[in-house]
Amino acid sequence: MLQVSKYAWDHYEQELRNGGNLLYKWQYDIRWAATALRHEGKLLPVDKGRKQSWRVSPQAQSVESR
Repeated sequence: MLQVSKYAWDHYEQELRNGGNLLYKWQYDIRWAATALRHEGKLLPVDKGRKQSWRVSPQAQSVESR
């Protein structure tokens, strides 16, 4: 989450600042996107209560490499 948020801020700071309410909810939106990707099987699940990196699932990696 930290790396994704840092990337978004480093590359889209001005758009986030100029986006009205987006400035206050963009990290929340990223978390929901990660949840949706987990439901699609593209991100591996994480154990609640444990800090883990977000990891792309092997199935998503094999589709990506085609």
